[in-house]
Amino acid sequence: MNSVKRVGLVALLPVAVITALALLAGAVTAGGKGGSKPGASYTLQVLSGGNGSQAYGVNDSRQVVGLALGGAVVWETPSAGPTCLGYGVSAAAINTSGEVVGSGWVDAMLWERLDGQWHSLQLPAPNVCASATDINNNGEIVGSDRDAWTILLWQPDDGYAEPTVLPGYWRDSQSGLSAWYDVGGCWINDGGQIAGTMWFSNDSGTVFGGWGFLITPEDTDDDGRPDLWFRDDDGDGANDLQVKLPPLAGGIWCEVSAINSLGQVVGSSTDSGGWYHAVVWEVNELGQVSVTDLGTGKPRCHTYGRDINDRGQVVGESIEWSKYGHYIVSRTGLLWQNGHAANLENLIKDTAGLLYLSPYSISNARAIVGYGKPSGDGDCCAFIAIPSSDP
Repeated sequence: MNSVKRVGLVALLPVAVITALALLAGAVTAGGKGGSKPGASYTLQVLSGGNGSQAYGVNDSRQVVGLALGGAVVWETPSAGPTCLGYGVSAAAINTSGEVVGSGWVDAMLWERLDGQWHSLQLPAPNVCASATDINNNGEIVGSDRDAWTILLWQPDDGYAEPTVLPGYWRDSQSGLSAWYDVGGCWINDGGQIAGTMWFSNDSGTVFGGWGFLITPEDTDDDGRPDLWFRDDDGDGANDLQVKLPPLAGGIWCEVSAINSLGQVVGSSTDSGGWYHAVVWEVNELGQVSVTDLGTGKPRCHTYGRDINDRGQVVGESIEWSKYGHYIVSRTGLLWQNGHAANLENLIKDTAGLLYLSPYSISNARAIVGYGKPSGDGDCCAFIAIPSSDP
């Protein structure tokens, strides 16, 4: 897969797609000073940790994880300095219990605070290169095996012993193309649903497109907890519990970034002109997929959806390019809510001298984290934006 090339294909797979605006009612306008404001103001705080720090995850207690000081860190409060969890690794997500997951060059990691001290566990994997990208509030962890192109699921019931491996390479029955999971990341919600991105190629390795996927597990022993993430009744190698999440009409690429506890999946999709739009997918009980286009706001813009909380609020970013695509004109952090998109800077009382804000995660308590670029020649620095009142 290392030498693949990408080409276009107008109609990749014939799947029933309902384009809807069920999640965010009303027209969506992205970016710019004139965007509609959701009505909540925020206070921004730059997290200590120096230049180059980035925040990737936040829980409802405002514990933040990310990268600083050359490794994975946790900010246990917004005003606290970063605690280094390990060098040469990065922290990706934190749950309500304060358990943290992340990855290094080859290792998937779990960090837990026990008896006032942080303890690390290297998660076992079938091959050398593994990553952990998300953890839900039940302690279930998802990641990938970058050697075998498979999804890995670690569970706390067995002490995070050998992971469940979801096969990552199969022949798609509708298109006849080969399909495999993108090992860049996958995400899990509290119901055990797993979302991510998969690619399609022919036998020579030419990539024809990227789609999202959603795996909804089954509870086979009726104990109230899912226990089966892979089923293949027809023997074609594909997961019968998996639904494909398609691009927008005319698009051929999409990438998944997060899933909330309601099963709403956020990410980005290209349109017929190759511009990325932030989108939200939903799957009903019949397995029908709807995709909500959050828009680009203005010409020559890519918008990317990065995270969605259980309120349906989405954070992401808009990047505006010059007329001929030679350079970036502007970057704008966005918050989508109640059918509208707002420039995140317009919702913050004082941006602390940051030139732009790039949000990565939003908690159910509406705290937003990411990184910003300070004025001058400084590198990026992590921030948290705290809501000052209920909307």
